Amino acid sequence: MSLESARPRGRPVSKDILNFVGAGLAVFLAVFLGSLLVSVIPPERDSIWFAAGAFMTPAAAMFALYWLIAQKF
Repeated sequence: MSLESARPRGRPVSKDILNFVGAGLAVFLAVFLGSLLVSVIPPERDSIWFAAGAFMTPAAAMFALYWLIAQKF
């Protein structure tokens, strides 16, 4: 019995579906991590620039991860 015949016969997942799910997960993680960073800071140190940076830092990390994956595939 060969390994080819032991493979499941399911349909492979489309790359478009994987891109859509990955983008949704990246947006969710960026918002979650940004809101976590904003909620941790003390209220007397709260500024609009820190809040913007707290949301943009995870978003930039997600974009860098997306770029690395896009370069490989």
